[in-house]
Amino acid sequence: MPDAPIDRLPPRLASRTRALRAGEPGPRGAYVLYSLSGNLRGHENQALDAAVALGNALGLPVLAVFELSERYPFASDRHHRFVLEGAREALATIRERGIATAAYVHRPGAREEATPRLARDAAAVVCDDQPTRSYREDRSALLAATAERETPVLAVDASCVVPMIQVGRAFDRAYKFRSATKDQRADRLHAEFPPVAPRVAPDAGTLPRTPTDLDAWDLGELTAACEIDHSVPPVPDDPGGEAAAQTRWAAFRDHRLAGYAARRNDALQDGAVSHLSPYLRHGMIAATQLAREAAAQGGKGPEKFLEELLIWREMAWSFAHFAPDHDTVDVLPDWARESLDRCALDPRPALYVWETLARGRTDDAFWNAAQAGYLRRGYLHNNVRMTWGKALLPWTEGPDVAARMLVDLNNRYALDGGDPNSYAGLFWCLGAFDRPFDPEKPIFGRVRPRSTEVHAERLDTARFAALQTRRPAGEMPRVAVIGAGPAGLMCARTLADQGVAVTVLDKGRRVGGRTAAKRLWADVHADHGAPWFRADDPRLAPFVESWLDQGVILPWDPELTGDDGRYVPVPHSRALAEHLAADLDVRSGVRVDRLTRDAGAWSLTTDAGVFGPFDRVVVAVPAPQAAELLAPCPALAEAARGVRYAPCITAMARFAAPVSGVPDVVRGNGPARMAIRNSAKPGREMNEEVWVLHGDPAWSAEHLDDDADAAAGELVAAFRQRVEAPEPVAVTGHRWRYARAETPLDAGCLFDGDAGVGACGEWCLGGGIDDALLSGMAMAGRVFASEPDIAARGAPRTVAATEPIE
Repeated sequence: MPDAPIDRLPPRLASRTRALRAGEPGPRGAYVLYSLSGNLRGHENQALDAAVALGNALGLPVLAVFELSERYPFASDRHHRFVLEGAREALATIRERGIATAAYVHRPGAREEATPRLARDAAAVVCDDQPTRSYREDRSALLAATAERETPVLAVDASCVVPMIQVGRAFDRAYKFRSATKDQRADRLHAEFPPVAPRVAPDAGTLPRTPTDLDAWDLGELTAACEIDHSVPPVPDDPGGEAAAQTRWAAFRDHRLAGYAARRNDALQDGAVSHLSPYLRHGMIAATQLAREAAAQGGKGPEKFLEELLIWREMAWSFAHFAPDHDTVDVLPDWARESLDRCALDPRPALYVWETLARGRTDDAFWNAAQAGYLRRGYLHNNVRMTWGKALLPWTEGPDVAARMLVDLNNRYALDGGDPNSYAGLFWCLGAFDRPFDPEKPIFGRVRPRSTEVHAERLDTARFAALQTRRPAGEMPRVAVIGAGPAGLMCARTLADQGVAVTVLDKGRRVGGRTAAKRLWADVHADHGAPWFRADDPRLAPFVESWLDQGVILPWDPELTGDDGRYVPVPHSRALAEHLAADLDVRSGVRVDRLTRDAGAWSLTTDAGVFGPFDRVVVAVPAPQAAELLAPCPALAEAARGVRYAPCITAMARFAAPVSGVPDVVRGNGPARMAIRNSAKPGREMNEEVWVLHGDPAWSAEHLDDDADAAAGELVAAFRQRVEAPEPVAVTGHRWRYARAETPLDAGCLFDGDAGVGACGEWCLGGGIDDALLSGMAMAGRVFASEPDIAARGAPRTVAATEPIE
């Protein structure tokens, strides 16, 4: 009987490998497929070497495939760029080793999964044995795709010195793990892994669809094309890739490792730690290399480094391997869970929503400084991270909410988010991997408390805050945003939260744009802009949840269809824009007439004088108006001119008595296309009968140049012919020349990186307020990606003529 696939591997690789499906390699297989996902490196990659060794044994080439979805948890520009930079370099290194590669990056029009299809044509499949949930799901997909042919599927641990499968079970205490793995650790500490050279010429066969040529793409453009969270930008001083990891390790090993034990807990000494956790998270450097080279140096610093690398990190990885629910509160020991549940109703000093926490806007200056590190740098010193995490329990409604917030804030912003070691640290804050601390205390119960006040006493908070918010690679750009509607404000606030100096200019007296509301009298307003908005896109979910918790918006189901996902700002539609604008420099009543560029900087000519200079300009007004301002950028102007709009005349009518016997939303043909009982919306003055009537687009176009109030009177008359309504007490009209985009661009935004000018608005994606918010986020992402240091590392690479092509 032929040897099983694992038996064909060298012992140093076989001991790291488990068969997800055993069996004979497929006789019709064209190659050995290596699914490159969690170990983005070409050197000392034991999974890659296992695939090559198996291919050599079978006389088949290896095809290394990288595939990046938009649907992994907390997918964002930050994570995408770091991974894409690492993958581009890893694939190039793998090709240099004589191995065929292919990359597939999902985006609109290119979302068909390629790796499972390629697996069906493979004689055997090798994948990275990463223990976290998304990688487990990827392995399940590979198993499902290869089930019919019973293709062998092997998972190789290229992440740990002591392979997870050799640990045997989950350990939740470091001293137990240390003892159980002592002998294996000693045996493997100095092991070397020379590369396995392929003996078969590279041959990718027939690929299911055209791969993504990462060398030809500008990675900023590629990231912008993906439907991910564009509000979380790349980290300027943390490029992805094996070369960056090796450079960082060499500097730390040669100059700072010796002092690691003495200085590692001081968060003010930024260079005292290695900053390698993001690279280890994505396998851009081998833990086996770090351990071997640190051990060779010897001394207290290397010993402590190895303690963190080989005990705490590898305990977390093996725990995640044997505990599938390692990323949930189910990981908590019984004593911790029972104690926290008993204290769940204890009074809290404050309750903060996600938005307040994510932006670092609590009443605790130390915690805010720590969160700024996450938000802006994608990093938080481990000693501070423990205190940061403990603070969430008193600020949330019990352990389940605290756990959800811990995972969200860490994994959304930290470059090492989603790492098993991260999960262990996060749930340590709630009692995992720890012992009880008696007697029981309020809120924490028997879980170890850790005070931000105490931590701040031994750390200069002002210096720490400056370190967390510093701009590593130069000054932040100065940005002008023209237009204070939802798109412009979401863009401006996203930029400002990252420390960008933003000035918002708007010709209106108040912010709002399409969320406009007119004050009729006293505290009574009429929402004459968008009557409501929907927010089905998951990228908006945390914002919507926070706005609901803060009472900024409320759900409204006027047509009694059940929960149909409609929301209205409270107490009027402008409230959401006012919320977004609260911390911004907004110049209202300023009409921008012209953009002028001189010596690489932009100035804005307005009716209130000249504003500037600015490094970037964002135009967030209706497309026809944007086209005029975008004249210095002809391609952008031409694209904006291609958007056609439908107009709308709106009537705001106050009645002395209720309009009874009709629903709160009346739809129909004729001049009044839709009538909405504004006073029925949540948070409105219920004692007043106010209706807002939206004119039919064709009728509105015919009457667009009429007196607005007169046209509004005609709408009310048409409405009263349809329903029994009393004579209105007052009628006010408003003309929306650009009410709704009929031919949106189907793109997040427009941007000219060379000029530093872009445009955003609901007209880019669709026509709703949610489209405007997403467009504003996309615009902020393009501004961040245009920063010179980030743009340079994402630029297309020149492919040598002799380099194997994907």
